[in-house]
Amino acid sequence: MITPKMSDSDWLKFFDTSYDGIIIADGKGRIVYMNPASERLEGVKKEDIIGRHAKELKDEGIYEESVTVRVLKDKKEVTITQKIGEKQLIITGVPIFKNDKIQWIFINERDITELAQLKRDYEIAKNKAEKYKRELDCLKARNNEEDKLIINSAVMEKLLTILKRVAPTDMTILIEGESGVGKDVITRWIHRHSNRSDMPFVKIDCGSLPETLLESELFGYKSGAFTGASKGGKKGLVEKHCFWMKLVKCHWDFRRSY
Repeated sequence: MITPKMSDSDWLKFFDTSYDGIIIADGKGRIVYMNPASERLEGVKKEDIIGRHAKELKDEGIYEESVTVRVLKDKKEVTITQKIGEKQLIITGVPIFKNDKIQWIFINERDITELAQLKRDYEIAKNKAEKYKRELDCLKARNNEEDKLIINSAVMEKLLTILKRVAPTDMTILIEGESGVGKDVITRWIHRHSNRSDMPFVKIDCGSLPETLLESELFGYKSGAFTGASKGGKKGLVEKHCFWMKLVKCHWDFRRSY
């Protein structure tokens, strides 16, 4: 089987009709060929490019970065992305060696503007989908919790309506009631249905703490702060769960028996 050979004019016609931009530079970095697609992608005229050195074009600011200069420096194939006007291009330079020296550099340019936009749109859609999934999971959790709550009066139904309104907010909530009426259940319900349900829920039973130790429990203490203090000191609940974690917002359940 005889394989047909392509002449130099055939190659030039092939390059001229290519949808991708094609540029050829010699071993010194001088541009010797530029096809119409490359003119279109870069917004330049080949008459202003051919015959000039890539470094010179880069120094003049015509190119923000030159793949030809990079190939001459690294002596290997180089791929870069470059924004030209509204277009985003991916440019690959391939060195052609002869006797261990670069004789030619073949440069291919491809417009990836639409692909980059599709990637950005995908990321936006992905983030929205994840957000909707979290909201859906939150709604499912709320429904499951509502099924577990025992509501047999109009008063409790009204209370549940209020809880649904305040749980997603950042407002401070004071819950009052006698021992055993379910204050702990309500505070945990609020935390589970808040926007910080994945953050720590810190409970402090003030009724079991002497007033003099409340401050050290919250904010910790250093070694030797008082009689009986631990030798190495102790971190408080605020420091452990909130102070050093700027993104963590805690729900505090302060309960006191009278």
